[in-house]
Amino acid sequence: MRLVTLAVVAVWPADVMYVWPVPELGTKKKDFKPWKSARAAYDQSREQWTQIVWSEEETDFKVETAEGNLPEPTWPSGKTFNDLLKLGFADRIIDNENHDYVRQLRGLTD
Repeated sequence: MRLVTLAVVAVWPADVMYVWPVPELGTKKKDFKPWKSARAAYDQSREQWTQIVWSEEETDFKVETAEGNLPEPTWPSGKTFNDLLKLGFADRIIDNENHDYVRQLRGLTD
């Protein structure tokens, strides 16, 4: 397990929202290169449109800045982060030992 910052990000041009688990640095003895570049992308994205792309050659993310003038994302109005989490995980919350998925893992299928 590792500590992360949960960030709501927008994907353009589709205006799709995602929750991105951004690695916290300095919490383990060794911070991996991809964790460092993901954190750098997150920090940069707080000020400007940023693209993060995986590079097989470098076994790391490439962090790039958008070249043009992109519009501001269309955030859901009146929704808090908790509201968005509830919406996103509506039918996927395991809240008891009798949840269908937990029963499946225990071999208790009907």
